[in-house]
Order: sequence, then structure tokens, then C-alpha cells
Amino acid sequence: MNHNTNIHFGNRTLIPHDLHGRVYQDPAVSIVPHPFPPNRAHPTFEGPSRDEHHYHHHQNRPPVYHQPPRPVLHSHHDHVLNRRRDSHFDAVLEGFMESQRKTSRDIETKLEFTRYELDGRLGELSTQIERVESRCLDMEEDLKKQGEAIEDNRRAIHFTKVSTKEMDNHLDEKITSLDNNLDGTTKSLNSITAVAHQAKREVAEVTLKRGNVTRQCLHWWKGKNK
Repeated sequence: MNHNTNIHFGNRTLIPHDLHGRVYQDPAVSIVPHPFPPNRAHPTFEGPSRDEHHYHHHQNRPPVYHQPPRPVLHSHHDHVLNRRRDSHFDAVLEGFMESQRKTSRDIETKLEFTRYELDGRLGELSTQIERVESRCLDMEEDLKKQGEAIEDNRRAIHFTKVSTKEMDNHLDEKITSLDNNLDGTTKSLNSITAVAHQAKREVAEVTLKRGNVTRQCLHWWKGKNK
């Protein structure tokens, strides 16, 4: 261990003590010039280190540039900054509220169009249901008349007691024809009844959708009033 080695410095060789004020330059980096000399006039320039425990008193630390200091704001500037901040906040809030109002108007318009379409479809379905019901009533009346006619024919056949075979065959054919017509009419009535039930189910679905739309409108209106 020589006189330039000290255990407090981690066994690092210090610079010689016989510089007599000259700037020490490491021969290993002597070919690399300093591109920017330290600006000692800078307000944040940190001068020579006072930490003599780690640095020799002839060796200066490199300049350390901290964050520039914040400007000094006097009390009479506070209201200007506050007003600027409040104005910015009001502008942002107004923009947000305007976007919310636009969204609300768009939703209200869409709900209005949906309600108009549902009302139109409900009106069409109601008209179709009325027509089907009227047709069902007419068919029931026709079936009733045909049933009465068949019953009258059967009574006539029963009370007349036609003895001729040809008349019996003719009456049998007529009865068969009437029965076939009755079966066909019954099938038609069943199909019409099925159509009427389907239309009623569609009306119920449309009524349910309209109720949902109405509840959404009321919920939106209550939220808007709040």
C-alpha cells in the first residue's frame, strides 16, 4: 500500500498532491476534449463540491444542472391563474354537457321514431285482426246456415222415407258432398283461427315492446330531471 492508496477511498488511487493548482487530466482520456465547458454563470450551476471526504480539494465535481426553479408568483397573480383555470374547467364542463345533451337528443329522436314505427305496426296489426275477426264471424254464420241446411235435409230424409234407391243414392251423394264441404269449411276456419291467434300474439309482443320503450323514456326523463 503506497501513500496514494487509502482504505477510506475503496483502495482507489487518488490524484497526486503535487499539482500545485494545475488541472489534473487522466492520460487515458486526455485525447477526448471537453465539448462544453461548464457554464458557471448558470443560476443552477453547482460549484465545487464541499464533500472533501470523497473528492480532493483540487478536483472539482462536474457541473450538476437541476430542474429550473419555478417562477415566483405573487399573490396578485393568483386570481388570474384561478380565473384561467376556472375558465378552462367551465369550457371543458360545457363541452361535456353539450355532448351529453346531443346524445340525449339523439336518443330521444331515436325513441320517438321507434315509437312511431311501433304505433304504425300496431295499427296495421289491429286492422288485420279486425278483418280476420269479421271474416271469422262471417264464416261462423255460413257454417251455422250450412249446418241448419244439413239438419233440415236429414230431417226431410228421415221423415220422407224415400223408397227409391236412386233417390237414396242421390241424397247420400248430396250428404257426402255437404259433409266434405263442412270439413273443408272447418279446416278453413281452423286455419283462420290460427292466423288470428298468431296476430294476437304479435299484438301482445308489440304492446310489450311499446311498454318497454315507454318505461325507458320515463326512466330517461327522470334521470334528466335529476
